[in-house]
Order: sequence, then structure tokens, then C-alpha cells
Amino acid sequence: MATQEFECDTHKRPGVIAQEATISVNQAIVVKPTPNPLTNPGDRVDITLQCICSRTDLSYYIKNKVIWNFTSNVDGKNHPVTTSFYKYSGSESAYAPKHFGKGHFDFEYMPDPASGEMTFILKINGVTYSDDGVYTCSLLQGGTTVIDQKTVQVTVVHPVDSVNLSLKQGDNELFKIHLMMNGEKYSNAPITMKSVIDNQRPSYMKKIDKTYDLTHREMEQVLSCEANIPGGMYQPQVASMKLKVQIVKPTIDCENITRSIGDNYVSIECTITSQSDVMCEMVSWQFADRNEVITLGEAVKDPEQKYDIVKAECTAVDEKTAKTTLTIYKANAAHFKAVYYVNYGVGEHMHRHPVSINLDTTISGSNLVVPLSMLVYIVMAAVSKLL
Repeated sequence: MATQEFECDTHKRPGVIAQEATISVNQAIVVKPTPNPLTNPGDRVDITLQCICSRTDLSYYIKNKVIWNFTSNVDGKNHPVTTSFYKYSGSESAYAPKHFGKGHFDFEYMPDPASGEMTFILKINGVTYSDDGVYTCSLLQGGTTVIDQKTVQVTVVHPVDSVNLSLKQGDNELFKIHLMMNGEKYSNAPITMKSVIDNQRPSYMKKIDKTYDLTHREMEQVLSCEANIPGGMYQPQVASMKLKVQIVKPTIDCENITRSIGDNYVSIECTITSQSDVMCEMVSWQFADRNEVITLGEAVKDPEQKYDIVKAECTAVDEKTAKTTLTIYKANAAHFKAVYYVNYGVGEHMHRHPVSINLDTTISGSNLVVPLSMLVYIVMAAVSKLL
């Protein structure tokens, strides 16, 4: 059976006036409640509060007295518990008579023959959440004037009831307790709310806001939300969420362009739209005849010198739209034979859209027409001369 004690003591000085008497208390008690239901009597939690005072004129008949009061953290009310050498009397429904009647409270006083000090002992048997609060030991003169007064804080701790974990999108509220991501833990948030659960005990809530921008490479992992009270009396409560990428198939529209061999800075522009958010981090380009991905924002020179220098870029238009371009610094024959992929997504959720560049053949045809016209003109001139 767990038992803890408080002491409130002074030193007897026969003949001194009441104003010179003092009382004192030790540190507060932090205790777990008695299990409910109680299956093993040895698990019952009891605590003892003692108030030892030096007054020589405390008696049944003189109003100089010591009293115990209790201010509950559950209902906020102040309840008288003892007065002088007696349990507080009142109706059976009053706080003290009810608790004394069912054996939850015990009260006794013990004089010390050697020092003449009087000890007033308040015992709480089978501590519950309703015992959480402040117990005040007061020394009164004449029944009303407080000569000295000390308080004892009794805290009945309870485990975390629940943990919530949610993701933030846009301006929506995000509630989380001790967000753990990749082993990093965010804590030390202020208490934002205090309430009472089932009229039994106070409940405290902590809220922690942490902004973390996730890229597509981090969107397949487990997020955990862990909460516990200080002191290590209970196991922490944990809520987990598996974050898995799910990409809605986008619509990819690309310009149908026609260019000539030797053209500089040939750009293929594509527009990506989706019902979900479109992120440039999920966009890439690729040549169909090889697995090499063209990284956004970098000018890449083909090591095989087949495609010369190309550069892929992406710009967000709004949350649902992005524009991406592949720029070829100098077009050669290989570029017109190639098929390019616009990629959106990762892994099994990758969406590919093929695109190619049309070769302009009209310039080659006109180059042939001009010489033939000139040849006809020359032939006709020769015939004319012969005539």
C-alpha cells in the first residue's frame, strides 16, 4: 500500500502569544490514483497530511484552533474538512461528512507529551482523481484571525487519454502532440487548455504546431505522434499515420512544334493540370531511348554527343497547373528522330507522356525549286539565242 506524508510543524513556547506561533509544510505530493476497479488491496494508494502546532491554548473549549480546508481542482470549490479537534460537521451530503462516512477520509490528533505540540492528521484512503487539489492548514486565533497558514498541493496524475495526428493542407488547423519525423521530436509547447473530464479530474491539453514541407521523396513514411505526462509514471500514448504518395493522373498537353535542323534554342512546352495539387518537384524529362533523367534547372550535355545540350525547367502557374519546357540548344538530326517523355510522379505512380519534334521539310523543297527555275531560264535563253 503506497503511503506518503505531509508535515506541518511549529515549536511550543509556553506562555507566548498566538501571533508568534507558526506552521510549515513540506513539498507537494504527486501520486497516481488508486486503480479502479481495485483488484489487489495492496495497490490502494493512501496519503497522510500532518499539521503539528505549538499552541498551548488549543483545547476543546478555546477558539484558538487548527483547521484543514480543501480546494478542489475538479470543481474549484473550497470544502472545510476539519475544525479544531473535530471532523467538519454538516449535512450528510456535505463534502467532509460524505467522505468521512464512507471511510475515504480519516482524522485524528496526537499530543506530544515531551514537547506539548499537537499533531492534526488527515488521512486520505484510496486516492482518486477527485482528491486533486490544494489542502490548507491554518492556525486561527479567536476562531477567525489567521495567525499562520500553509498549503499542500496534491496532484493526482493520470495517463494521456488520446493522441491525435493530422496533416495540414492550406490554412486548415493542424493539431499534434510531440510530432516525431525521422526521429526528430518537437516538444515544450505551452498548455493551451484546461478542462474537466467526467467531473472527476482536470485535463490538460498541449498543442504543437510545426511546419514541415514534404517533397515527393518523403511521402512514403510513417509519422508518429507521442504524448506523455512528466515523471515517467505511465507509458506514452502514440498515434501513427502511414503517409503514402497517391498521385491523381494528370493531364499533360504539349505543343506540336515543327523546327529545322540547325535551329537554336528549340523549346518543347507542356502544360500539366490535375484535380490535385501539381508540384514541379514531381516533374522530370527523359529520352525514350535511355533511362537517364534530365534534372530540372540544369543544362545537360549529352556525353555521347548525340543530343548536344538540353535543359529542363518547370514553373508553377497555380496550385493545379504547371508549365514545363525542354530546351534544345542546337537541333540536330537526332533530335527529330527522338521521342521525349514528360514524367510526372514517382515509382509505380509515375505518369509518362511522349512528345516529339516535327522536322520542317519545306526549306529543303524550296532549295530545289530555285535551281530548277534557273535551269529552265538558262535553257530557254539558249534556245532563244539559237533562233
